Amino acid sequence: VVELAGGRDTMIHLDAAKNKLVLKLQDATASANNQQGALGEAIKDIEKRAPLINAETDIQYDQKGIDIIIQLPLN
Repeated sequence: VVELAGGRDTMIHLDAAKNKLVLKLQDATASANNQQGALGEAIKDIEKRAPLINAETDIQYDQKGIDIIIQLPLN
């Protein structure tokens, strides 16, 4: 997703907290200009697939960057 948004400085953080595995992807250089194209489809796919593994998503993007948080229960 970050690649589709043109990101050049992506931070990936993986953490286990409160019985959840948390994956965070952040890139302040990515742009959501392509929201209707491939980026929009990739975001929809993440949101569609997350419930299949009981994960929660929080995806925020604008002209200032993109943040994707996926939380997966460990139990």
